[in-house]
Amino acid sequence: MTKSILHFNGVWRSYQKRILDDLDFHLRDSKLHIVAAPGAGKTTLGIEVISRLNRASLILCPTNTIKNQWKERIQTSFLQKKDFGIVSTDIHNPSFLTIVTYQALLAAFCGHNDDESEDCQPDKEDRKEYAITNSSRFQMEKAEEIIGILQSANVSLLCFDEAHHLRKEWWKALSYLVEHLKPAQTVSLTATPPYDADINEWNRYQALCGDIDEVISIPELVKNGDLCPHQDFIHFSKLHPHELELLKNHKRNVNVLMEKLREDARLHELLSQMHFLQDTDNEIEAILEKPDFFVSIASLLNENGYTIPRHFLDLFDATARDIPKFDIKQATAFLNGFIFVKREEWKDMQAIRSEYHSLTKQMGLTDGKKVVLDGNAKFYRQIANSIGKLDSIVSIVDLESNLLKENLRMVILTDYIRKNCPDCSMLGVVPIWRKLKTEFQENISLAVLCGSLILLPASIVGKFQHLLSDNGISNDAVSLENFEGDENYIQITPKKSIRNHIVSLVTELFNNGDLTVLVGTQALLGEGWDAPSINSLILSSTVSSYMLSNQMRGRAIRIDANHPDKVSNIWHLATYDPSFETMNYDLSQIISRFEGFEAPSYFGKHQITSGIERVWIPIKSGILQTNLSLAKNRELTRQWWNDALYIGYSNKPPIGLSSGVQTNSLTIKSLRYTGYLHYIWILIFVLLSFLRRPQHIRSFGLVVVGLVVVALLMGIVAFKYIRTGTVEGVLKQISIVILETLSTQGLIKTSLKQVGLRVTNDLGTMFVSCANLPAEENNLFIQCLQEFLDPVENPRYLLVRHERFRNLANQTDYFAIPSVISPNKKSVEIFKKLWRTYIGKCDIVYTRSAEGRKILLKARKYAFSAIKRDVSKRVSKWL
Repeated sequence: MTKSILHFNGVWRSYQKRILDDLDFHLRDSKLHIVAAPGAGKTTLGIEVISRLNRASLILCPTNTIKNQWKERIQTSFLQKKDFGIVSTDIHNPSFLTIVTYQALLAAFCGHNDDESEDCQPDKEDRKEYAITNSSRFQMEKAEEIIGILQSANVSLLCFDEAHHLRKEWWKALSYLVEHLKPAQTVSLTATPPYDADINEWNRYQALCGDIDEVISIPELVKNGDLCPHQDFIHFSKLHPHELELLKNHKRNVNVLMEKLREDARLHELLSQMHFLQDTDNEIEAILEKPDFFVSIASLLNENGYTIPRHFLDLFDATARDIPKFDIKQATAFLNGFIFVKREEWKDMQAIRSEYHSLTKQMGLTDGKKVVLDGNAKFYRQIANSIGKLDSIVSIVDLESNLLKENLRMVILTDYIRKNCPDCSMLGVVPIWRKLKTEFQENISLAVLCGSLILLPASIVGKFQHLLSDNGISNDAVSLENFEGDENYIQITPKKSIRNHIVSLVTELFNNGDLTVLVGTQALLGEGWDAPSINSLILSSTVSSYMLSNQMRGRAIRIDANHPDKVSNIWHLATYDPSFETMNYDLSQIISRFEGFEAPSYFGKHQITSGIERVWIPIKSGILQTNLSLAKNRELTRQWWNDALYIGYSNKPPIGLSSGVQTNSLTIKSLRYTGYLHYIWILIFVLLSFLRRPQHIRSFGLVVVGLVVVALLMGIVAFKYIRTGTVEGVLKQISIVILETLSTQGLIKTSLKQVGLRVTNDLGTMFVSCANLPAEENNLFIQCLQEFLDPVENPRYLLVRHERFRNLANQTDYFAIPSVISPNKKSVEIFKKLWRTYIGKCDIVYTRSAEGRKILLKARKYAFSAIKRDVSKRVSKWL
């Protein structure tokens, strides 16, 4: 192999060096898959990997901005100027290193010579011009032609940058490319793997990229000084009067519908004659398919004085007292089953069904073929885009500008531009700009930066024109005109070919402090765009996904060489009204968003953890409040990060970020070992009574035998109690059973002797994590543990445990055998054997048999809300 022409002229960071030192190990499957937070130097690391493998490579990127970053990094950090010719950005004319966008690859496969792929990521209103290559089907002859060109250039390594973009339609072209080019190796780099994708998308992603080899987390980067300390804040806004009226009207409609359901005697009588109540045994499959629906009928009938047959309740191992109250949740389940599910029995109720269907549509309580009593998608969008958030933005800008003054570098990201919204009645870029320019005449320098709209203050247009001249861009390449007749703001309209250059120049004005507040769309500024000076970010986007929200947040947490003491505040906007608890859509979105963020908690030891609980402060009135005092104290944020990263929370030094499962101790409390303790005490009592009588002491041999028997029994009980007599103990043993089963299956290849299994108990909240497991194996363990602990859905096998001795009553617990174990009966038997070894007796039930279906219904008794089991959560903590 010839010597590589690429030579890095810098110094490797510790985590980069760790990956490079283990490169041969990671490439055992010919695939390197790295997950690294923004700021980890993924691009530089990827180039070095390519250098060491020394193969002609095709590098694929999501945008031209990122493509240009790769080219610039290769040239400035790895090449002499005389060698720049080895880099190409044209897939039709590849070189040793060829860098193109995913969309350019798809365009080439479609026969288009179009590399304008998301130069400035299109705003949602402007997507038509970008749709051609995303929706076109590629032509096989064109695809084969491109494959032939790459093969002629000896391309044998593919590098996927920001590989999470494979969720888009580009994956079809990529799959074809991989299948027919047959690269010797692939390198995949991403900050945000699609953990929240459905199983099909995740499998597709994993098949292309391989198992995750290394994860470089945000806390590790902060500790290393490569990201700045930062904190998240939720700013709650009140609904405006007309939005409150929308909610009140919706609530009135729901109440009217609920009242009608409760008083409809015709309906009640017909429902009471349904087969599932009269002939339950022959309706088991139907009940199992939709248990919530049938329970909702029982709930409605029970509330109206009907007696629910014992044989129906027995299916769920429930009593009449367990039947849930008929509320909005039960009404929603009932109406969706009644209106939209076809059943033979509905013939006599067709008129009533049609009546309720028409009524729910008329009241605006449907969303497609679904009844939604707590708000449909359109209703949620109205609340999520509440103009009350404009008031929140004004409050945040006021707070941050007063604190940071001329050092403020704020970016506000939203979903839509809303050019045609003159009255600021909707949330968007232009309404936010209008509001801020009215409220802040002097304290800030405000600009708009979107793919199709750029606005600058007239006062700095002179500096902008100087930048044009310094960069060799003629004045006639850009048109300048007042926007909406406001002489204080100039709209910049560049020619299409220089749009990227103009974005860079506006960014330079921002970094230099000529602009202090930028308003833009998450489509343009959410990924790839880099402005290290940002120290305040407002996310007024409604995005909740792990992938997109992490991309946006990543803009604010980069270090700034010009301000080494930078600390960033990241603001999340939520509309909340305590009068309508079921309408808190914003909060549910933010809860989902926070599952992927790790930072110090506001509370207790300020441990670095993920999840909404670290920042959520409900006060007694029921209204949620923003902790403004903490937002004002950036030094306190820095201190918390320092304490968590370097001091830790025990006598041991912190080991780093661990992703694990958090669950309520009540979920597994009944599995603790308490057996035979009562027998031990009886034996001790009998033995002591025996020894108290002098005549018995002469029987020395009998005394010795008694003592030995008691000692053995106590030893056995003590051994089992130490292992599983506490909630922590039983949860650890469950984790061991899962780990050993997965290891036996070959799904976990790491030696279990190296695995650092931890179980911690924080006031009844349990956290289980495994140190030293690779990310992919750890994800598999987390998935299995969550499936086992969570309420039973429809597993192939159930683990059933009978407790014969709790308060002199019988109790049965049901748990789902994890899905990756259950397809193989041999693996299920191994799981059972390990359970009996580590925990105790159990039965395994195959739920696809007739008898198994009945037991599955009992296991799904959570349909009765009074006996619902908590759901576990995936949580990351710095331990």
